[in-house]
Amino acid sequence: MIKVLGRAKVNLWLAIVGRRPDGYHELETVMQSISLADTLTIEPAEHSEVTIRWADNLDGPVPAAPDIVQRTVAAARLKCAERPSITVEKRIPVGAGLGGASADAAAALVGLTRLEGPECEGSLDVDTLARQLGADVPFCLRGGVALATGVGDRLRPLSSPATLWWVIGISEAALSTVKVYQHYDEMVPTGGRPSGNGRPAGSAAALANALASGDIAAVAANLANDLEIAAFDLMPGLRELKGAMLDAGALGAIMTGSGSAIIGLCRDEAHAGRVAGSAVGSFARVEVVSGTPSGAELIQG
Repeated sequence: MIKVLGRAKVNLWLAIVGRRPDGYHELETVMQSISLADTLTIEPAEHSEVTIRWADNLDGPVPAAPDIVQRTVAAARLKCAERPSITVEKRIPVGAGLGGASADAAAALVGLTRLEGPECEGSLDVDTLARQLGADVPFCLRGGVALATGVGDRLRPLSSPATLWWVIGISEAALSTVKVYQHYDEMVPTGGRPSGNGRPAGSAAALANALASGDIAAVAANLANDLEIAAFDLMPGLRELKGAMLDAGALGAIMTGSGSAIIGLCRDEAHAGRVAGSAVGSFARVEVVSGTPSGAELIQG
């Protein structure tokens, strides 16, 4: 039996810096892997199948078939291993901007490589498969903290020696990534950076410097996400939820990815616990998490 953790990610900075002829957006985003994770259990079987269920005491929608794990199995084309039976135990919410699908794909790649065994070492081109499966999959494979450019697939690791503690506020409603980007294009039809989105002075470079120096207050001051204007227009209550996270005592708050989760940065674990206690009444679910140095990780097998 093989078990792999697929860790969620948060976006500390997300800027839309251009649009490509193929319709995709050029991004500049700083991502961090966090301790919230799905668990994939992989076993050889006569017939390949993927089962998705929520962890104990959790509930929510599950991805429609064929989900990204099924697509990962199909893309991998195993040469040596028997067909895999995969169970995904979910803790990362769907449609929250936390990269749950990408985390599951990355974990599946790690697990399938292990299933192939040493006699077929190199049979899976994991890096190429990760890029094919989704823009965030390469980051979720490696984890840590990185500046991503292009469509989010070109990664440059960033130094972040301090442990960052976050409170994640999860809404009952999910947001479609496609719809958020489409609405962003409607609101900013001429391209360029949006105006009036509450962006603080600074840049991704300023955030990278704050991370490298371990200056938590400066990290909080440089959190920013261009997609907030579109997501808040589609789901007006998110603006109030961001305010609720700040009112709960977070040093800084931001919507992660294309939403709908709001993350609040805290000084340390104890502070995060207090912020979570104050924020719990405003969200459907609240999680205290820390940054992690790795993404998908083999934990058994």
